[in-house]
This record gives sequence, structure tokens and C-alpha cells, in this order.
Amino acid sequence: MKLKEKLCVPLGKFYTETSKELEKIADEFAIGFLHWYLNNDDIKKFSYSYENLLKTYKKEKGL
Repeated sequence: MKLKEKLCVPLGKFYTETSKELEKIADEFAIGFLHWYLNNDDIKKFSYSYENLLKTYKKEKGL
């Protein structure tokens, strides 16, 4: 199931345009997270769980 379809399922009659916007936001977030991780040598030195990496990213970016 595609991300767009998953976004529509829990909310029932969800507009396709809105799901496209949410998919775009999710893509931008994922790309930003990857860019942040690959360019952050301090983070790569330590063994972090995915949850802690995500929390650290959100905190640094004010999300």
C-alpha cells in the first residue's frame, strides 16, 4: 500500500489533494532527516536507536 493510500484509510473520506500534500510533507521530512544524519558526524559516532535519532532531529530542527 502506498503512503498516500495509508494516509486516506484511517480518516475515511479524505480528499486526495490533502493526502498528496501530506505525502509531500512526509517526503520532505524524510529527505531532511537523511541529509541531517549523513552530515552529522557527532551523531554517527554513537549508537542511537531510531527513536532517539528522530527525537534528536526534531529537537534540533524545532519540530
